[in-house]
Amino acid sequence: IERLESAGKQVILSTLSLVTLERESRHLRGLIADSPYPVEANEIFLTLSAGEAAGLRARGFEPASAVFALLGAFVYLIARRVRVAGAGPLVTFLLLGIAAIGAPVAAYATGFAQPMIVAIEVQDTLVRELVGGGTATSVSCPLWLGSTAEGTTYTCEAVMPTGAERLVWVSLDSSTGDFSYAYAVN
Repeated sequence: IERLESAGKQVILSTLSLVTLERESRHLRGLIADSPYPVEANEIFLTLSAGEAAGLRARGFEPASAVFALLGAFVYLIARRVRVAGAGPLVTFLLLGIAAIGAPVAAYATGFAQPMIVAIEVQDTLVRELVGGGTATSVSCPLWLGSTAEGTTYTCEAVMPTGAERLVWVSLDSSTGDFSYAYAVN
C-alpha cells in the first residue's frame, strides 16, 4: 500500500467476489469498519441480489434487504424466503452446495480422482525440486493422467532460467504414485 501511495496512486481495497463463510463475512465487516481506504464491494451476490430486488418489486413483492447479501448468499436466501413465497432459490443453492461438496468427495472415494491427485503431486514435486533448486523457472504438467499404472510415462514442460523450454519425462514407478523424472535429451 505504501508503494502505491508513494507513486501517487489512490488505494482502494477490494472485497471477495463471493462471500460464503462466516469468517469471510466477519473479515468483510471488519474491513469496512476499520479501513482508512475506500472499500470496493466485489461481492457478486450483492450485485445479483440488487438486480433481483428490482425484479421482485416490479412483480409486487417486497425483497429482503441487500444488507443480508453482505452476510452471504445463504443468509440472503433465507431472508428472501421469509419475504417471498417459494423456496426455489434457497433449495437450488443448497443442492448446488451439496453437489459442490459431494462430487469431489465421491470422486475421491471411488478412486476417480486418483489420476488428478497423482498429476498434482507430480507437478508439486517437480516445482519444488526444479524451480526450488534453480534449474527451472516454471514447470507445467498435464492435470489429468490417462492411467496411474506402473510404467506409465508422460511429459511435463519446464522453462529454463535462459527462457528455453525443455521436456521432462515422468515415469510412474508404482500404482501408489511413486515416480521418477529426467530432462529429455532433445
